[in-house]
Amino acid sequence: METEYLEIKFAIHTQEQGNGRFTVPIDVCRLLNLNREDLIHLVIHRANGEALAPMEKKLSSGTEIYGEGISGVLDNHERIIIIASHPKPL
Repeated sequence: METEYLEIKFAIHTQEQGNGRFTVPIDVCRLLNLNREDLIHLVIHRANGEALAPMEKKLSSGTEIYGEGISGVLDNHERIIIIASHPKPL
């Protein structure tokens, strides 16, 4: 039997002045049963379809994502498409 994960796809813009940081919507966190400081698995795509490497990041400052792999990679106010999942299977 294959391991199953719940994945949620959503589109947002990075913050205006955040060096690529973005906020995971609270409804997405609720659906994935994630709390502050939990790990989240992300696959991020730019609007042109280019994918960044899949990553696990810790939710910080509530539901913000930033740091290595984000800062300096994503632009301010860039539209991104994200596939998010809980790092543990269902």
